Amino acid sequence: MLWGIYLGFFIYGLGIGFAMHAAPIYIAEIAPSDVRGTLVSAKELVIVGGIFLGFALSTTKSPDSNHKSQQAATNCYLGLTVLLLLL
Repeated sequence: MLWGIYLGFFIYGLGIGFAMHAAPIYIAEIAPSDVRGTLVSAKELVIVGGIFLGFALSTTKSPDSNHKSQQAATNCYLGLTVLLLLL
């Protein structure tokens, strides 16, 4: 039964991997030269922002969010993120 889940994860991972590598190339090929870098960078920013949002929501909504070690790790992660944003 687990082989189906693993197969699904594998196929999903291949699809995401191909999309992550093909999208910047596609954007760079079709975008006008004056906005090409901005569009590729914006795509990466949206991806990283989505990953961060998913992490932040999962740590605040998890059943173990009251543990001090998890709160400390979340605070370190959020603090480092804010520091990097300010640079």
